[in-house]
Amino acid sequence: MPVQVNLGLMVDAGPRLSEAIEVRWPDVDLKVGELTIRKKVNGEPRTRVIKLSPRLWKALKWAKEQKWKVPFGDEKGEPLRDRWQVQDHVTKALNVWLEKKGIVDFRLHDLRHTFAYQCGYHGIDLGDLMALMGDSNIAMTMRYRGFIKSRASVVVGSFGVFLPEIGKNLTDASVNLVASEKSDGEDLVLEPTT
Repeated sequence: MPVQVNLGLMVDAGPRLSEAIEVRWPDVDLKVGELTIRKKVNGEPRTRVIKLSPRLWKALKWAKEQKWKVPFGDEKGEPLRDRWQVQDHVTKALNVWLEKKGIVDFRLHDLRHTFAYQCGYHGIDLGDLMALMGDSNIAMTMRYRGFIKSRASVVVGSFGVFLPEIGKNLTDASVNLVASEKSDGEDLVLEPTT
């Protein structure tokens, strides 16, 4: 189970390796089911909160019961201080599992991309994904655009709800429309009247 805790954290919360190494027990709220990822950007502290998946919640609960010192640790729950320790304790185990499955050219960091893909597959929008990933600008998040199902056709397809068929007079429509301006006076919109 020790390696599953680390891999679960990477694939179900999507932290950068440097962030995963820094996760401590006060960052894990098993009662609420949330993980807080902390990092510094240009000296400024930033945090993001990730909801725990049932699988990650179970793995972290196990690690806590085993009295691990940190959520992302070695086989005994001791902190992993750098990439080399992660290589020895986590990456090797991942590579053994991947080899058995016939998967090649996969890095530990790819679990972060897997997290992003899973979020996109389940309907997250780019803005929310940007926040979950801790990206500082949308350009970083745009690499996942192809995995996110577009809602554009659904949205555009609903435009006909308020407008009558082309060729009918607006007053002949079953829904009367009124032109109104927003308070800033910039946008003219058509709204249904009752």
